[in-house]
Amino acid sequence: MTINSVFVKFVAVCMAMLTWCVGMVASYAAVPEDIDYLLTTKDCPICILVDADLKGADLAGASIRISDLSRADLTKANLEDADLFSANMIGTILKDANLAGASLATTDLTDADLSYTDLTKANLANSLLLNANLTGAILDGVYWAGANLRGADLTDADLTGVNFKGIDLTQAKLCNTTMPSGEIASRNCPR
Repeated sequence: MTINSVFVKFVAVCMAMLTWCVGMVASYAAVPEDIDYLLTTKDCPICILVDADLKGADLAGASIRISDLSRADLTKANLEDADLFSANMIGTILKDANLAGASLATTDLTDADLSYTDLTKANLANSLLLNANLTGAILDGVYWAGANLRGADLTDADLTGVNFKGIDLTQAKLCNTTMPSGEIASRNCPR
């Protein structure tokens, strides 16, 4: 066997493994047992809830730490005081949800829809809110330390009294946004 033939076989095996891995990723979806377990026990750390339909679910006080909720639909869900520490919530729909008092520290909320969501006293420390939609969200008493809001949409949000110390809002969309000082800001708005 020549070195070239060994190399060709090695590349063929690698390509076959890569094709198999890509197929596995493409079929990645919520595990039905995880959804049932979460709804029954409200205790589902490290669960796979990708694309799960959890609209209107009562998950108050639930422990969903380190779980993958990417693209899940939690519209109007009750997640008051829920523990979502370090969860993957990329593209998750949380429109009109109740996240008051929830722990979202180190959670990735990139491209998430948090419009009109109640985030009163939620912990968003070190969370990623890149391009997140926070239009009309209730943000009273949110803990933001280290959060990244680059590209976040804060249209019509009331930030009165919110402490953004150390938070960079220069790349956030502020349209008719009430700032912590009480002034109305409009910047990066669509024309």
